[in-house]
Amino acid sequence: MASALSMLRYSLRLGPVFTPCTRSRSTSTSSLRSQLSLGSKQSEALDYTSEASAEEKSAVEYPSVKPKYPPGKWGKMDHKYAWRWNDSQESIRNIPDVQGRINALVEKEMSAIQLEPINDHPAALEFRKYATKTEVLPWDEVPVLQNGLSDTDFSLVVTQLGKDITDFLLMEHELLQRHHSKTDQTHLCNSIVRLISNSLITRLGNRLPHLKTCQYDEHILVRSLWDRHGIERKRRKFTSDSDILLFDTVQDQRIISEGYFQAMLRTHQPLPFYVPRDDGISVSSPAPQLKFRPSVYGHEKVQKKKIDSILAGHQLGDPCEFGLVGVLSTCDTHSVEERIGAQTARECRQALGLTMTFSWLAAQAVNQG
Repeated sequence: MASALSMLRYSLRLGPVFTPCTRSRSTSTSSLRSQLSLGSKQSEALDYTSEASAEEKSAVEYPSVKPKYPPGKWGKMDHKYAWRWNDSQESIRNIPDVQGRINALVEKEMSAIQLEPINDHPAALEFRKYATKTEVLPWDEVPVLQNGLSDTDFSLVVTQLGKDITDFLLMEHELLQRHHSKTDQTHLCNSIVRLISNSLITRLGNRLPHLKTCQYDEHILVRSLWDRHGIERKRRKFTSDSDILLFDTVQDQRIISEGYFQAMLRTHQPLPFYVPRDDGISVSSPAPQLKFRPSVYGHEKVQKKKIDSILAGHQLGDPCEFGLVGVLSTCDTHSVEERIGAQTARECRQALGLTMTFSWLAAQAVNQG
């Protein structure tokens, strides 16, 4: 009995001693668990932050460095000019409808050089080459077009065509009394052109099916404009005082061309490349150079020139918008030969063909975007 009481007293005496130790141990365990859970959450947060920062770093894209020149070949042109011309070209291309593009090009009045179809100045051809950026090749260097005919068939067609023209001229000489005035010459030229077209379509229609779907017209007006870099002009600078006139010298000039084709053959199918743009025939010769002012070549600037529209030889909406062949009359160059000489008249005819052909192509480019 005494021993039991002593043990009870001993246990009661030890109780207060062991109880705080037990509570402290449980408290430290829960604190450790909370710290571990907090550490795991912080670790997860750090992992998420590191993953997000890695994704942000991978998603960051620095803007591309703008090249010095836009795409294409710009020669020795200043890069600021090149980008300005490129931006202007893109803004015109982004206009969806044809009439909108034409209006954007013709709405502004500018000092321009008017290229008349026939100019009897001895140096007119040199300026036309520069204005249109064109090189005139000797006939034996011109690439041969594949026309779908053998050499024998082609020679036969030429012989038959020559016979048709001879018969027509004999009829004109024997049956019709003409006074050979300028009007009569123009009418005779138009009649011969119509004869040639009818003869070719009749004889080649079965061999060349595209001739049956082409559009043929006569006395067609072509009008176009373009800007030529390299011709200096004065451009007025904006000033707060209207009485102060300041000008900049810029290297671009508006050029306008207008004239008539005696006949024109167009198709609805896009045309293939005549030769590639980087072909040797296009890059072997040096580009034409302008040594003097345009007035030296017989061309004067017209202040505040504006045209009504750009015409490619057809109404807008005509499916036959791709030009195949254009015929020009050289009747008006006969007087040049009588007054100045055969050499100047020959260059005058070349300048006529070069200018009108380039104008026709430029107008088609505007229509087709």
